[in-house]
Amino acid sequence: MGKKFQIEAVPWERAQRSTKQGIYDGFFLAVHSNARDKYATLSAPFFSINWMYVVRKNSGIDPSDPDFFERIFSAVHGSGLLKWLKNKLEKLEATGSIIKRYKSENVLELLSIGRIDVGLDNGRELTKAFTNTGLDPSDFEIYVIKTHPVGVYFSNKYLNHAPKFLEQFNASVDGCKEK
Repeated sequence: MGKKFQIEAVPWERAQRSTKQGIYDGFFLAVHSNARDKYATLSAPFFSINWMYVVRKNSGIDPSDPDFFERIFSAVHGSGLLKWLKNKLEKLEATGSIIKRYKSENVLELLSIGRIDVGLDNGRELTKAFTNTGLDPSDFEIYVIKTHPVGVYFSNKYLNHAPKFLEQFNASVDGCKEK
């Protein structure tokens, strides 16, 4: 594509806010969101990720339980999963509570010591969190909530300055997709 990009690792919520404010040109990996569509445009998807519930093995907690949403949950601050969970609890008028953390590793650690009942994360971040914490995945049960295609959100401000960029980027995505 003949473009140079600089990638800066920042907390997820800051990446979104800074894109909205015009500081960054975009952020990734992201699932579609109507709120984000107001200030950015999602690229063609690269692949799909699974959103998951994680519980301690032998905890007796199952997402099909009628009292499941009365539990203590944790998810990464600023994530789509957190927003989805908040909406789900409100719609159900459930009494479950949410502890926000800034990293997937923190969510997994809270779960491992019993401070929360259910962690929410995506499959890729969960895999990294297990590696980074040294926790054994076999000590947990994982339930897939839903699957989402993911791509890059580019700010509308950036796309207004480079009107053909997204079309070129999307055409290039096919060669990058997982097979």
